[in-house]
Amino acid sequence: MKYLFVFFTIAVMASCNNISNNPFGQGGKNAAQFVKEQVPEQRDNIASIETIAEDSLLSDIGLTFASIRAERIKVAFFEGSISRDEADRVLDSCKAELMAVEQSWKYGAVSKKIKKYEYQWRKVYTVRVTMKSGEIKEPRVLMDQDGITPRMLESDFVLGLLKYNTYFNF
Repeated sequence: MKYLFVFFTIAVMASCNNISNNPFGQGGKNAAQFVKEQVPEQRDNIASIETIAEDSLLSDIGLTFASIRAERIKVAFFEGSISRDEADRVLDSCKAELMAVEQSWKYGAVSKKIKKYEYQWRKVYTVRVTMKSGEIKEPRVLMDQDGITPRMLESDFVLGLLKYNTYFNF
């Protein structure tokens, strides 16, 4: 019994020590590993990789629903069920949501108090990659809702936002 207690104590101390080495916890570790996995051809050229920042930014979840709403409004307009002004009003609200997501990522300029976006915030980690040549890159990684599972790099996220412009226009 005494050995079991000692083993358990050592295991707990070791796990606490691993977390304390990374101030961003498991999510930060996973984000750094994700970035490393995205460039397998460059692994030998990486001198160091570390998570340096954590933020909370808007995800594209709301845009998914807005794009469905936009398509329905376009159909209703072309069927003659609604006027052009009504369709434009709905599409403008969809564009405003897209703009909020873009501003969140570019400037961090969206209030977290807006109830409309309450469930759309996701953790985003900034990872510093230092190459052996001395070049430094700092990609950001969008995490899933759990905050520890990487979803995509910022570059892929921004490219994905471009498709919404077509949904929200005639």
